[in-house]
Amino acid sequence: MKTLKHNIKLILKGLNEIRRLKKHLLSLSIITAAFEAIYPFINIYMTGLIIDAIAQNYWWKKLVPLVCVTVALNFMMLLVLNIFNSKIRILRQEFDLLYERKLNRKFAYLKYEEVENPAVHAQKEKIKELRNMSGKGLVCILSSFQSAVRSLVAIIAAITLICPLFGYDNTLFSVLLFACIIFNVFLNMNANQKITQKMYIILNDMIPFNKVGGYYLDNYISTYHAGKDIRLYNQKDFVDSEIKHLFDENVKPTINKLGKNELKYRTLTTISAVFISALTYLFVGLKAILGEFNVGMVVRYIGSINEFTNAISTFMIQFTLLRSNSEALAIYFDFIEKPEQSKDGFRTIDIGTFSNAAYFEFKNVSFKYPGSDIYALKNVSALIRFDRKTAIVGKNGSGKTTFIKLLCRLYTPCEGQILFNGTDIQEFKYEDYASLMAVVFQDFQLLSAPIGQNISASNDFEEKAVIRCIGAVGLYEKLESFHNGLGTYIYKDFDQSGIEISGGEAQKIALARALYKGSPLIILDEPTSALDPIAEYEIYKKFNEVAEQKAVIFISHRMSACTLCDEIIVFDDGILTQTGTHSELLEDKEGTYYELWSAQAQHYI
Repeated sequence: MKTLKHNIKLILKGLNEIRRLKKHLLSLSIITAAFEAIYPFINIYMTGLIIDAIAQNYWWKKLVPLVCVTVALNFMMLLVLNIFNSKIRILRQEFDLLYERKLNRKFAYLKYEEVENPAVHAQKEKIKELRNMSGKGLVCILSSFQSAVRSLVAIIAAITLICPLFGYDNTLFSVLLFACIIFNVFLNMNANQKITQKMYIILNDMIPFNKVGGYYLDNYISTYHAGKDIRLYNQKDFVDSEIKHLFDENVKPTINKLGKNELKYRTLTTISAVFISALTYLFVGLKAILGEFNVGMVVRYIGSINEFTNAISTFMIQFTLLRSNSEALAIYFDFIEKPEQSKDGFRTIDIGTFSNAAYFEFKNVSFKYPGSDIYALKNVSALIRFDRKTAIVGKNGSGKTTFIKLLCRLYTPCEGQILFNGTDIQEFKYEDYASLMAVVFQDFQLLSAPIGQNISASNDFEEKAVIRCIGAVGLYEKLESFHNGLGTYIYKDFDQSGIEISGGEAQKIALARALYKGSPLIILDEPTSALDPIAEYEIYKKFNEVAEQKAVIFISHRMSACTLCDEIIVFDDGILTQTGTHSELLEDKEGTYYELWSAQAQHYI
């Protein structure tokens, strides 16, 4: 376990994070905790006064006013607590939403290499597991800190009321009782620490069940996308057997272990608590019989001592929880503080002012993916001109998509430079640079949203421009069949009347989205893989006509796009091996391009 100083530092950092996410939640929780701690002592104190009034037969002179004051104080405290707790519930719901949003939005700002890193996704899942399985992370800080404050205020209030009890004399019995109370405190501290530590170790056995169960029950079997496969392949029986197996192997043994763990340590603390209670009643009762204080003080002292021991026990439980929470906090902050996509650069780009003479140049660019010793690209030099249509071809894994990721500044070259009009692309403002290109990757994603918003990536869009782009990719007739036009939802996640579209239609919508962006360069990274070779050629041909005034880069392991292009770049195993036109490259019968074309030529005859 980390040092106490390290743990306290993380706790304070967590409290500050809660304050940033929802400003007034923490302060209101602390105030509410203080009121909740004081509330029992009001009744303890007032009950003592009422009993004294009854014992002294001050029925009207003291009893009635005391009862009225007690009822009024109770009413006021309950009213205040209800108002505060109601407000906290609202703020807590907002906090949970903002917390979840911050976790998910982080991926939109991370460096892209982190987005592709499985370890980063596993880290985010770990944060969710710790929160959902054992309430760790910021959630633990919020709840445990409030309980700790409540206990601390209760301890102070109890000591204030108890102190006179030990001030009457210094008998051996007083010293013994005080020593027993302190011993009970430390016994509870040790027991709670052991229970908590052991509990988290045992709960780790639940992780496989939570992972697999969460996937099958939340992300698979309950989604309509999987409905056909579940029925046709009878997957429900397989899922049931997996869940049952995990329950028998993980959940049952874990519950038994938790019960034995609790019983082992709680038995001793229960015996100690009963002994302290008996000793307290004996001590206070004897003093009352000897006339050292009024009978009402018996209630005050016994009630205060019980509150004190309970508050100490609760405080130590919460303190132990806060300390053991440091691992979850460290994982959370490590994820949240990961470096974001570089926005560096000072040069601006006005896409409306430069001509087709613009160009990109790769100068001796080499690149390895993070954690790999193998070059994905090696010493690549190439020129991409805006007055040409360019095709990039090669076998699977030859480096085509890596080339585009570097061009898009999703990654930074390990060696060499990428220039735009002679200037290193890292010198440009990222937003300006991103406006240069519209890219359709092979693993593009569509939103479960209206088709107009999908294409425009906005709530507000020019309808005529969207319809023009839809027509350009051959989807105008399909659009006319949609029941709500551009307002028709794709998929049924948020609208029961949403439409299901084929893979080819999804790819055409992605192409329309690229056209709508209005960038001078359009990059198509195998977005038509769901189409047959002839259909792919036809859509590329039509797209090429629509994008006549734009630079276009076609990337495909199919060769149909090459006949539409002015320049072809050929990759093989991360190395740029050939450049030229279609006819020029076919003349080299020993080259990679000739081999690829010959293997697919029958599709285009």
